Amino acid sequence: MRILYVTQYYPPETGAGALRAREMVRAWREDGHDVRVVCAFPNYPAGRVAPEYRGRLYAREEHEGVPVLRMPIYTSEEKTFVTRLGNYGSFATTAFLGVLASERPDVVYVTSPPLPVGLAGLAARVKGVPYVFEVRDLWPDGARAFGQISEGRLYRAAKKFESRCYRHALRVVAANPAHPERLRERGVPTEKIIFGPNGANLKTFAAAADVALPCRKGGLRLFYGGLLGLQYAMLDLIEAMHLVRDLDVHLTVAGEGVKRAEMEAAIARHGLTNVTMLGQVPLERVPELLAENDVSVIPLGANQVSQEITPVKLYESWAAARPVIIGSQAVAARFVRDAGGGIAYPPEDIGSLAASIRWMYHAGADAVAAMGMAGKAHVQTYDRGVIARRILSEVQAALSGASVTVPSTPLQVEGSGRSQVHE
Repeated sequence: MRILYVTQYYPPETGAGALRAREMVRAWREDGHDVRVVCAFPNYPAGRVAPEYRGRLYAREEHEGVPVLRMPIYTSEEKTFVTRLGNYGSFATTAFLGVLASERPDVVYVTSPPLPVGLAGLAARVKGVPYVFEVRDLWPDGARAFGQISEGRLYRAAKKFESRCYRHALRVVAANPAHPERLRERGVPTEKIIFGPNGANLKTFAAAADVALPCRKGGLRLFYGGLLGLQYAMLDLIEAMHLVRDLDVHLTVAGEGVKRAEMEAAIARHGLTNVTMLGQVPLERVPELLAENDVSVIPLGANQVSQEITPVKLYESWAAARPVIIGSQAVAARFVRDAGGGIAYPPEDIGSLAASIRWMYHAGADAVAAMGMAGKAHVQTYDRGVIARRILSEVQAALSGASVTVPSTPLQVEGSGRSQVHE
């Protein structure tokens, strides 16, 4: 099968979108499918196009054996409404051209956000090819929740465009547990929705899972890895570390994003020595960093968009047998509770976050390890390769007009324990 995968974010860029794309493409190619990628010139999250791409009209290359067509994009280190609009709109335009310039595939797989990349679906229709539209975050509602767009003319136009993307797609893939229902509320028929959740490459993190917890030698080592972005209450992490400065607890933060400057300012203001900011690290270092730490902290924001997701870093932490402390009273909290894989605290409640860290510290290495192993057991049914293959099997069935007896959610494994939840 010939598949053209369209994504704004692709390695060597980091982040959940790039990682998901890489793992999906890898799984499909392992099964013998001809998969090609249209993406932007590498620039995320720094907002600077890599030097070797500047001034070029396009770049055809191979990345890990995958044919990739990289297209120009407008970027800016300054994150404003105008610069974001330019960033998303410019790639939507060049992605449209990239699809038209590519060999005719059997299906075009378009992944969002950002929403404007849906223009690639229009290009697919021009070529007479069906397209699949993947929704990792719901836009434009997500952009409105984070103050990136107001509820005016542009927002209404974006909503109409969103509806068109769903209406003309062969299938709509929902990556988060709450999204199938949200899509149905938007008029997408149930039979058109594929639930393809986030997950982890279990082989990638297997070695990390075998490494003994550092807390067995004393202290507690916390880790946050990923985008320092709007979905997360990143400053809460720093304030919580200020509240637990009397303990032998250390936080390592790996990532870049719009919240880095205020985090560093808070570290300086409090004179903290228990936080290390690594900046951006290669994807390949994430398993190593998880192995070097005891617990992952995921400070999801209190807004509806953040509370409806189960982030990739949760699955990766469990794949490495590391429990999580996560800011959630919604989807992710239930997920963690069912697995017994960590602590859920009320989002954006700094006192509860600090109390959760103290609980982990005093619980001891055996309790921390037990929660990590419970998470590891639970994540076994969320292998990225398995999920990618299930998505494609449903797409192939839709293309052939056949029905496929595949569950709409992955099978669950009983967790071996219960999580601690601070109310």
